[in-house]
Amino acid sequence: MRMKLLIILFGLFIIMNQNLQSQLYGGLGAGYIQPFGEFDEINKSALSYSVNLENRYYCRLWYGVRLDYSEFEAMDGLDATIPHYNNILNITPQFRYNFLGLNCYDDVVFPYLQLGMIISSAGSSNNSSRLGLGALGGGGLSYGFNIFKTCFLVDLNASYSMPNILIKDNTRKEIQYLHLNLILNVKL
Repeated sequence: MRMKLLIILFGLFIIMNQNLQSQLYGGLGAGYIQPFGEFDEINKSALSYSVNLENRYYCRLWYGVRLDYSEFEAMDGLDATIPHYNNILNITPQFRYNFLGLNCYDDVVFPYLQLGMIISSAGSSNNSSRLGLGALGGGGLSYGFNIFKTCFLVDLNASYSMPNILIKDNTRKEIQYLHLNLILNVKL
């Protein structure tokens, strides 16, 4: 399984490397996770931390990879025999689409839609397999501006994330949450 993950990441790197000198952006950010469904019954809301790398060569279509990390606490009064999640690391190859086609670099706010596949590693109190495969969908607003002759973008996005909806250990509950992020990106 690790070999498949390395092949996917290497493929993404090659795709992004084609236009490496043009519009490659790196970003750091923080977010908030609000659990839903079964996940809401066992874990509290949490903060998340994000790092992303995106190719924005095409103003309307961006692609890249994002890493998100969160630590969770069990719900108050949860029976100790019920497994809950301790932390999660998501690797998300994703696409963002600027559906209005607005200029995305010159002091303008514009909306976008995003889709992604999530490869997750979720630590649990029952030590079952950490691996999960899932998806996310959502949207956001981005604001592009220049400071000191460098391009910056601020992204505020919301996505409905399901990091283990496709593949998960049979003893685990499905993870579903609303993920709100604020990320500052800079042109590399």
